[in-house]
Amino acid sequence: ALPIYNTRILWLHTIIAVLYLILTVLFMKHHTSAIKYRDEHTMRHTLFITGLPKNAEKVTIEEHFKEAYPDSTIVSVELCYDVAEVLTIMEKRNNAEKSLQYFTDLYDKDGTHVMINPKACGQFCCCEFAACQRVDAIEYYTQMKDELHQKYLERKDRKS
Repeated sequence: ALPIYNTRILWLHTIIAVLYLILTVLFMKHHTSAIKYRDEHTMRHTLFITGLPKNAEKVTIEEHFKEAYPDSTIVSVELCYDVAEVLTIMEKRNNAEKSLQYFTDLYDKDGTHVMINPKACGQFCCCEFAACQRVDAIEYYTQMKDELHQKYLERKDRKS
């Protein structure tokens, strides 16, 4: 058996916990009921389709849905692209731009061109042979940045 002092504290703790729970529920109900959605009266339906051919065009898709579902209104058709691939390309491009900025600042400060080995683990390669040649860092990162920008534009325009 618990002493009377411990049972009073236990009951006090239980009552406070229940009151706290009730107050929390009322507080949350009050504040969530105040949230208003902007377009409550507007109903929107979005249809996302994957696996379309890469040469699919907006007009063709829109005509298909108008013919297949004449009672429905087609507001717009948007072709999308793989965002993950575009983000990866942009991340590589940003890294190339940062490296280009670093080597450009180094050139402006010291006036020397830094030669790098762009191959994997090239910083550990101390020999000079055909497959392991050093290149100018500014030229390499400028070319890499331009290539990645071109790849980004091509991927973004392809929308597949």
